[in-house]
Amino acid sequence: MVPASESSPRRAGSAPVTSLTSLRADLLPRPRCVGAAALGLSSLRLHRAPWRSGQAQGCGVVALLAQAVTVLRHHHLTVHSSRTGFASRLNSGVRPFLGSPMDRRKFLKSTGVSLLATSLPAPILAASLDESLESALSRIADQSIKEMVTPGIQISVWQNGIPATEAVRGLSNLETATTVTPSTIFRAGSITKQFTAALIAKLQDEGRLSINDGLEEHLVFFKGKETPTLLELIHQTAGVHEENEDCFSQSPTTQLELAKNIADQKPLFDFHPGAAWLYSNANYILLGAVVESVTKQSLPKTARELIFEPLGLKHTEFDDHSEVVKNRASGYMGTGSSETPFVNADFIPVEQTGGAGAIRTNADDLCRWHHSLFYGTFLSAGARKALLEPAKLRDGRPITKGRFDPNDNNMGETSYGYGLMLDRSTRNHGVIAMHNGFVSGFSAYLATHVPSKLTVACMCNTDPSQKLPFRLLRKAVFSSYL
Repeated sequence: MVPASESSPRRAGSAPVTSLTSLRADLLPRPRCVGAAALGLSSLRLHRAPWRSGQAQGCGVVALLAQAVTVLRHHHLTVHSSRTGFASRLNSGVRPFLGSPMDRRKFLKSTGVSLLATSLPAPILAASLDESLESALSRIADQSIKEMVTPGIQISVWQNGIPATEAVRGLSNLETATTVTPSTIFRAGSITKQFTAALIAKLQDEGRLSINDGLEEHLVFFKGKETPTLLELIHQTAGVHEENEDCFSQSPTTQLELAKNIADQKPLFDFHPGAAWLYSNANYILLGAVVESVTKQSLPKTARELIFEPLGLKHTEFDDHSEVVKNRASGYMGTGSSETPFVNADFIPVEQTGGAGAIRTNADDLCRWHHSLFYGTFLSAGARKALLEPAKLRDGRPITKGRFDPNDNNMGETSYGYGLMLDRSTRNHGVIAMHNGFVSGFSAYLATHVPSKLTVACMCNTDPSQKLPFRLLRKAVFSSYL
């Protein structure tokens, strides 16, 4: 089935009836990710491992991604700036990224495991047995605004490629009092990864590469190094190290230029490729560079030609901070104060996050995207099947038996596919393919129960917090299958 067109009618009354009284708090593996605000870090500044005297601090887009992942990865009262056992490695001098760096405190803030244990008030959970999904989404959206969880929220649910119901509330810009509409554009953070992985799958379908190619076959500056395959990069089993400092280049950079800096970092790997699983944004910067190397054009242009235009994703692009974008939402950071609940989020040159986190879009486009990805003809049947195959290590073990960071064991049996978390904690083990996305000032959630062709997308213009309604949305939308 092809995705619904922009003019497809929204059938608000056609959503299936769901029960909220039976929603359980344990439908996902216990969350290991919490936002910095939840840890009492009102400034959102992170503690960092000390650097050796006289050595340069490493910086770059991948570094900032790593730092943000670290914030959510550790749910103790002390936030560590490096993964357990790697402080000495992080202390080694590394080469700065391009140009004069701009210091930024945070960037992509998720490994994609279902986010945060919801702390929205009990009345949301006390809906009647016969409450419709439409009413449930309205309650969730209303409470998110009332409790100052986010300035604005955009929720869309699609069934069988057709819009079923939506909820949009709040403001996309607090200074101009512009309201959120279904057309408001948000940044999607790490949801970008599935688009990048799909581009690699598409290029394989076209015979221009193989997912079993070694990285050095497409990025010549990796020749002579121990390198992973493209599939290991996709599956997050490549072992590529990512630095923990938060600087960006002031000059424009391509994915290829960022990849060259990754190739020069020391250490290059946290473990031998294929030996373990560890979420690394660096893997997807490298995949973005492979796309540029193979196509001989920029990652945004290739994505536009191969994905956005053919699939009718009219509101989706790789973002650039310099572009003036109609209906763009502004990003904010919560303060915890009722008088001034939000402040402007930190600026970042989002285009430098590339294949790991640079997409801008809206909830409807994300629902349309998942329908095309899983059920359309965009990819071959074999490629579509591969999207949802759980990652394995080189020795044949599933990644659930070989996670490098012990904190990731809280993910339980959730596996990883093509930029997708694969959650089978459902009735009959039908997979929910999902990912969160966090980038300075924005939080997003996209999930599809693949057997039922039911998709939900949610966009918020705020940094992550424990009060974001993503887990609650999962329970409300997929309750019939949980």
